[in-house]
Amino acid sequence: MSEYLFLFTVGPVQGFISQARKTQDLYAGSFLLSHLCRTAGRKAETLAKTKTIFPRLDNPSIPNRFIIKFETEDDLQKIGQEIEDTVYKEVIRIAKSILLKMNLDKPYNFDDQLRNYFTANWLFVPVGEKGYADAYREIERVLGAMKNVRRFEQFPEQGRKCSLDGQNNALFYKKRKADPPKDIPNYINIQGQPTEISGDYSIQSGEGLSAVSFMKRFAVKVKNEIDSPEKIESNFPSTARVALLHILNKFEKTKDLNGKISFMDYKSKFPDRFDEQLYFEENLTPQYFQKHEYDCLKNAIPVLKGKLKMIRDLVEDKGYNFTKYYALLMFDGDSMGEWVSGARNKPGFDNRLNDFHTKLTELMGKYAHDSHNYLQEPRGRTVYAGGDDFLGFVNLAHLFSTMVHLRDDFDKIDLSDYSGEKMTFSAGVVIAHYKTPLSEVLKWARRMEKEAKQIDGKNAFAIAVLKHSGEIEQTVGVWRKDDQWIPELLEGIAKRISTDQFSNTFIQNLTRELLGLKDENHEIKIADDKLIECEIKRLVGRSWIGKSKEEENKKNKELEDHRKEQIEKMTGEVVLLFKLSQKNWKHRPVKNFLSALHVADFISREVRYDH
Repeated sequence: MSEYLFLFTVGPVQGFISQARKTQDLYAGSFLLSHLCRTAGRKAETLAKTKTIFPRLDNPSIPNRFIIKFETEDDLQKIGQEIEDTVYKEVIRIAKSILLKMNLDKPYNFDDQLRNYFTANWLFVPVGEKGYADAYREIERVLGAMKNVRRFEQFPEQGRKCSLDGQNNALFYKKRKADPPKDIPNYINIQGQPTEISGDYSIQSGEGLSAVSFMKRFAVKVKNEIDSPEKIESNFPSTARVALLHILNKFEKTKDLNGKISFMDYKSKFPDRFDEQLYFEENLTPQYFQKHEYDCLKNAIPVLKGKLKMIRDLVEDKGYNFTKYYALLMFDGDSMGEWVSGARNKPGFDNRLNDFHTKLTELMGKYAHDSHNYLQEPRGRTVYAGGDDFLGFVNLAHLFSTMVHLRDDFDKIDLSDYSGEKMTFSAGVVIAHYKTPLSEVLKWARRMEKEAKQIDGKNAFAIAVLKHSGEIEQTVGVWRKDDQWIPELLEGIAKRISTDQFSNTFIQNLTRELLGLKDENHEIKIADDKLIECEIKRLVGRSWIGKSKEEENKKNKELEDHRKEQIEKMTGEVVLLFKLSQKNWKHRPVKNFLSALHVADFISREVRYDH
């Protein structure tokens, strides 16, 4: 029997996942792509009669590729085509099941859009005398060349495009009240009008979907017909909910606040479909209610505003904010191509590359499972956890602790039997307003991840704050130095400002002073670090404001000791952040230091940490 390695990929990845208007679209795209690759992998296992080498197919999320070993004398072209056909059959099966569930006729060009969108690439490489390691490197090299050859349609469709992907014609549409009785406007579809969807709140009035976006948006309707380790979630949290998770976790299930009103009482005034955007008064308008089909409540808006104000006042009296900001965290393993190829292994380990892949798959699978389960409410929610890459929404109150937890757990991946190095990852974090278009947030997350990988040695993080005003704050830094986690330093600073121990004036004054040191090349030059450290201590001391309750309950001596202790801690954190930035942030160290302080300050104003 001849032995082969078989590598299979299905895509597109970024397009299918990131073309999203809702968090549910983003999550469903990731879920479905994992499911399609898993379906192909399971088919390959039945034909090869061996287990997939990489990844573990029982992970909650898997990459869009797998590799498996075949021992066969059968027609390789036939085997590969059979596995590829399994993907297209599964796509059509899911989409048709959704149509049946929704009692909709299949529109013209429905199957063609689905078949033309997804692309499978696969190849076999004989192991033979060259051995597993050389066969693996050959298969990766050839696949890279194959992916550079892109298929495209000679004559694209003509007509109104899908609201999500902007490429395919919209085949499904939900009428607006302003639309003419018969014709759906603005369509140039000579084959007929799109299928109208009515009575379903998953699609907004005026929204048009292609067959691909339709399958993504409504996949949850056939969740029991999709064979996956975990069922697709039907109610993935919105960005507004993620932003509010910290206070919802504390108060949402409380029967009443001070015996007056509760979150549950407020939510009960709405139909079953409640979105946390309704916790923000700016959305209690006739226009919003009409767009989201809350028409029956238009006359109740003044009453709802009164109830919402009462809830917000009571919660804010307890020291918590109704923040409108959340974080999106994305990370990717550093130099994974080198790791998987065995280039990071000890010399002479080529003959153990197969064993290494098996071990790597096992450890990555465990990490994927643990990280997926860690980022759940109230911390946030995982979109995708593939082991060496991750995407998830994070509540701001849990952002820094989540960053540290995920990075620290990654350090526990033990490959010391094969390599003298440790695996690392670089992360991009975006803090955004809940109304910022999701596509824009995803673009910035990828950009920040790339920024982090620009640091020497990678193993870094980058954070961008996209303020609703349009202002953007960015900082890049290493994860830790001498066992000190930089995100923990930022969290400590944010907490001390948030809990009213310090004002943020020391950040504003320090920024003004350091920016005044720019030379003719607009570079900030620090002549003596000790002078800056002394100035930090002076400014931090002046920004102490204490807490009124502590002042009432402590005697003068105790209060003075407490003040000195807190100033010393805050000064130590800021000075340490400054020292680490000077030593390890070679690119614009002072600017990154100041930006890091401003990121911490921004979070302190949006999140009232627990006292």
